[in-house]
Amino acid sequence: KVNYGVISLDPNSGAELLTLLEDAKAKQKSTGLVTTTFLTHATPAAFGAHATSRSDYANIAGDYLGASRPNVLFGGGGNELTIADSVAAGYDVATDLAGLNALDPDADPPANTYFSAQIGTSHLDYVYDSLSTTYTQPMLHEMVIKALDVLDNNSAKGFFMMVEGGRIDHACHENELERAVHEVLGLDAAVAEILDWANGRDDTLVLLTADHETGGLTVETDYGVAGMYPDVSWTTGGHTA
Repeated sequence: KVNYGVISLDPNSGAELLTLLEDAKAKQKSTGLVTTTFLTHATPAAFGAHATSRSDYANIAGDYLGASRPNVLFGGGGNELTIADSVAAGYDVATDLAGLNALDPDADPPANTYFSAQIGTSHLDYVYDSLSTTYTQPMLHEMVIKALDVLDNNSAKGFFMMVEGGRIDHACHENELERAVHEVLGLDAAVAEILDWANGRDDTLVLLTADHETGGLTVETDYGVAGMYPDVSWTTGGHTA
């Protein structure tokens, strides 16, 4: 355990704590972080960085590029993780869906093993806000497909990947049911891609969890009709137990 707001530092000595991603890297596994938040946000940071504050984005970005060096960094951009710094650190960088699709981890001979998608300058847009048009940013499941394409090239040692549907929490902080629903559906589609990849294998663990619930969400009436949102109530704009 660490102190509140601290990223992977011992609460007594301040020493860096070995993260799951770093442990996998030490075992010569490939590693990846995929999220719908910006990449230096707290959850991905806890796997790939060490900082006295979750808001120390510059230090978190520096740890990504100079220390933990995940093979995959897919999510929102900005917040001290710059395209120029990433390219200088040896990453192929995409900034939109077309660029993500163009990343080529299967070149022969391999041109690179480090890939980043830095979309926009903050969190990815809510899917719900683009339902009436076309969602132009990568969906979570699309980032997962490309991440698996990169990471499973390490067939000898395997890989570790953290995937976060990070905007579910944001929508629930705002008590925005429709936004929350479509972010959960996005996570569901990503999990389906992961399970499809793992199906039939005996060397893969898929773990799905949440760090907390937000909003005190209660479904009052579930109409059971596709496209019809349930009636719900909220008790807070914060986290619940």
